Amino acid sequence: MATKTVSKDAPAKAATTAKGTKVRTPKAVVSKPAAKVSGGKIAIVLIRNRTIGVRHDVVRALDNLRLGRRQICAVFDDNASIRGLMFKCKDLTTYGPISEETLKELNEKRGSLKDREGKPLNVFRMHPPRGGYGHKGIKVSYQDGGCLGLRRKEMDAFLKKMM
Repeated sequence: MATKTVSKDAPAKAATTAKGTKVRTPKAVVSKPAAKVSGGKIAIVLIRNRTIGVRHDVVRALDNLRLGRRQICAVFDDNASIRGLMFKCKDLTTYGPISEETLKELNEKRGSLKDREGKPLNVFRMHPPRGGYGHKGIKVSYQDGGCLGLRRKEMDAFLKKMM
């Protein structure tokens, strides 16, 4: 069996054997940088039904986000793990950052659901939006004229339509 030696004039990725044939070595794994997180609040609303034809990992993510029924809104601190759960559920939900004024208005008008000890969960039961979900409805992403997926600055206006 031939031993591998790295030639000095070849780049670090290529190695040669004693016979002079080149052997490929694996490239270094480069991890992607984490997504930028604003540090504010982010809201998610369940738009489509979660029971029929939905993968079990998506249902588990919806459970972790406390979205048990349609038109439930949950508000979380914006961090990478919450964004990962929201991205997994993007085909059933709409989500985006919200302002502190909108969160205050949600608490005044809709009132947060409470846990067993009486602490608020920042989960709200919402009405269907006045004026509808969008031009193409609930089966198309927001970027294509529908309702699903990430809404960047328009989440406040969508929640005000649902209050």
